Order: sequence, then C-alpha cells, then structure tokens
Amino acid sequence: PEPLLLQIQDPLPDVTVDKSQIQDPLNNGIKQELDMGPCRMHLEAILQELKAPLYMNGEDIFIPNCDTKGFYRRKQCRTSKGQKRGRCWCVDKRGHRLEGLEESPHCLLANND
Repeated sequence: PEPLLLQIQDPLPDVTVDKSQIQDPLNNGIKQELDMGPCRMHLEAILQELKAPLYMNGEDIFIPNCDTKGFYRRKQCRTSKGQKRGRCWCVDKRGHRLEGLEESPHCLLANND
C-alpha cells in the first residue's frame, strides 16, 4: 500500500469539522454537539483520516499538540524519525505561527493570545 501523507501548509489552515460526523468510540455513536477548540477539531479530523490501518512516513505526518481545552499548545513539532527529532515551531492558541520564533525552543516566552 502507498503511504498516507498528511501535509500541513504554512501557516496552519483554519480547520472546519462537521462535529456531528465525529464518532465517539466509547459510546459507539455520534458525539454530542460540544464546543471543541480549533486544535481538538484539527486532531479529530486527522484521527478520522487515520481510522483504516495504513503505512505512514513519519516525516510527513503532523499531529497537533493540544491543551486540555482543545486549543494549540505553544510548541508544535513534526514527528521524530529514528533518532532525528522533528522540526518545532511556536504558535498562538489558534495554531497560527508566531513570526520570528519558527524554530525557537523558547515558545513559553511567547504571548499566546
């Protein structure tokens, strides 16, 4: 089978997910209409695409790093491959890159408004 390539454009796009179509595996049904943060909606969309067992190239996959409220954590990174760590960058809580901090490990110092 061909590898699944999930490419994320820079800056991260606004993600629109039909929440009524997100399956809840614990309840074997559709999730109730809940307010989810943009990161959580992005993550749910990716997980829906990964339902079927597929071979993936780790460098081509981005899984968003969400906080407990469903917004983006300040530091986002590509997946690691072997001993090579994935590239990281800083974002605001809606997933937009923070200029000048693209490769900074100091995202905690950035304003996350």
